[in-house]
Amino acid sequence: MAEGGRYVAGLAPFQRAREGAGCFETVHVCDFANSDLRYRTARPWHTMQHWLQHRGYTYDPAPRLQASPSGPLRVVFVRRSGRRRISNLAELHTECGAWRPERVTCEKHDLGALGMDGAAKLMRRTDVLVSMHGADLINGLMMHAGATVVEITPVVKANCPCDMLRPMFLAPADRAMQHIRLDSTNRSHMSGPLHGTMHADHFVPWPSIRRALETVLDIGGRADAFDRWNDSPDSTIPY
Repeated sequence: MAEGGRYVAGLAPFQRAREGAGCFETVHVCDFANSDLRYRTARPWHTMQHWLQHRGYTYDPAPRLQASPSGPLRVVFVRRSGRRRISNLAELHTECGAWRPERVTCEKHDLGALGMDGAAKLMRRTDVLVSMHGADLINGLMMHAGATVVEITPVVKANCPCDMLRPMFLAPADRAMQHIRLDSTNRSHMSGPLHGTMHADHFVPWPSIRRALETVLDIGGRADAFDRWNDSPDSTIPY
């Protein structure tokens, strides 16, 4: 609440500079880490989409079928510059690019370096966002309806809010996005100076990423197909 108060106070000069009422008269801060959204009405994806519309981007709530004849499946790997990096990111990017070049295109980006508008432009043309657990994944809410977030959770779960992001992408009132989780208990995948903690760098085998992308192609952006897969024993992919 203190953070929210500082935000509102900092917004006052901006409001006074505009004619009439300010843009934000009420602020609701949602604690997704401790909230079960299954029976709630939060709409994080729609909220982000309306902000993008205000910034001049097209708002289209209809799911876009992925890997459609109009273009290939566009995959973006997040290149983190701090903790929880994917240690073999270059290898995954290469493997992805060679996997199905006629149907899939693969890129890697540091989203923090792009800024908000730069990230928005990238996300609007992204079908699948692949990243270690972390704040970078919030950018996924800027993707189109039917897009998929592939979240790689740390091996060490102590002090990790590892279940915070999934309900945001699967908010029932939105029903707009897909979420696939990769999970591991293999401590040999960890490396770096923060080895043994949730912030360690992680090696992610290509077959696990490939299985996630194959699932995306099978689902094709269809919410009903994702619901069937999400209720199956295979809803979490090991790595």
